[in-house]
Amino acid sequence: MHDIKVDQSGRTDQLTVDTVLAFSDAIQAAILIPKAVKRACYHHLKAQGVRKHRIGVKLLTAGLVLLLQDYIRTLEMITIDREYTGGAEGDIKGELLQHLRQQVPNLHSDQIAFQEIGKKSAAHKLALETYRGEREPKRRISVEELLEVLGWE
Repeated sequence: MHDIKVDQSGRTDQLTVDTVLAFSDAIQAAILIPKAVKRACYHHLKAQGVRKHRIGVKLLTAGLVLLLQDYIRTLEMITIDREYTGGAEGDIKGELLQHLRQQVPNLHSDQIAFQEIGKKSAAHKLALETYRGEREPKRRISVEELLEVLGWE
């Protein structure tokens, strides 16, 4: 079982840059969400009536699901870098638990935490190197994948 730290480079609510979500411990992975994919999802969600300030949080949550889903059975603790404030952490945690419990029904809310990760963490380094193109992501996320997680396929 692994305790991982999760970081991002390029926030999901910034539609002019790509987003990389990465985690690291004894295992590590990174995914890339291209800016064009974020923009397409943004327009789709906006047309569905999702509020503008909620879309970045929803995209982050969907990205986290896609990053973690192949590893969730081997994770003991998930610590996510604190990026969003004002109640968003509770929303992110709740939606993340809802999705991940489909694979691991006994996943406890205490197994997901938010804290400042810091620039010295391996997760930060992996996210930044992938963001800069120095490393290849495990996979590039599509519009369809994000919308499927969000329930808007």
